[in-house]
Amino acid sequence: MKQVQLSAKTGLSLSLLSQYLSGKFEAKNDNTYILAKALNCTPEYLLGWEDKEDTVSPYGDHEANLAYFANKPDLLELYMQIHQSDNLKLLFDKTRDLEPKDLEKILNIIKALEENDG
Repeated sequence: MKQVQLSAKTGLSLSLLSQYLSGKFEAKNDNTYILAKALNCTPEYLLGWEDKEDTVSPYGDHEANLAYFANKPDLLELYMQIHQSDNLKLLFDKTRDLEPKDLEKILNIIKALEENDG
């Protein structure tokens, strides 16, 4: 991701990002969280306290999920809506160990509930 894109995604100025990257300044806690969220990692990883391999997404293997749902556009759309929602992160925290095919079952249940409420 380019600095311009990161700036747009986070609302942090280009000059501030440049100062962080050059080591001139260290990000404050709130900006560290904002950057971590935009970069899909943890604040601890950004601060060098943990390896990226040690971080676990509440959504499981996001890339594998995207590949699995690539030919299922309705489920892919629902997955992406959920993936981008901080409010639903807690729900998916319990599904992080699921394989994409198992996650598909959950998404189908959610989809059926949405259609029923329709």
